[in-house]
Amino acid sequence: MKYFLFSFLGLISLSLVGCDDQSSSSKNERNTQIVDQASTKQFSPIAPSRLNNDQIFLFYSDGCPHCHEAEKYLSEKYADLPIVRVNIGYEEGFELFKQCAQKFNLGRMIGTPLFCMGENYIMGWGAGFDKKFDSYVQDFIHQ
Repeated sequence: MKYFLFSFLGLISLSLVGCDDQSSSSKNERNTQIVDQASTKQFSPIAPSRLNNDQIFLFYSDGCPHCHEAEKYLSEKYADLPIVRVNIGYEEGFELFKQCAQKFNLGRMIGTPLFCMGENYIMGWGAGFDKKFDSYVQDFIHQ
């Protein structure tokens, strides 16, 4: 019985390890092209080197459900609005994310989604955040 149990656990362990065993070319392909499921927009992993007050920046993380909710709202209501989408999973994106946090003195308690919109920011996404975004975005619509 012990032999059967150890064999079974060994097979499960091997199958779990195999789930993440992808070739480096497929990993690189996945990392160089990020596609948002809600809008089918392709996002570039290359981030600008600095924040500009005349642009809207959306900092997001692939696994963040609130980021996907925010992106869904943007694609439904502001599909034509130019927004710089920055994946913080890349070094360049994370560096720009830190710049935004420093600009607004957010300290170390920062998360995604994070919008940098000129002199305003929005961190997180939930009930009422859409109205705050609608208010802040007016300066960018009338440019």
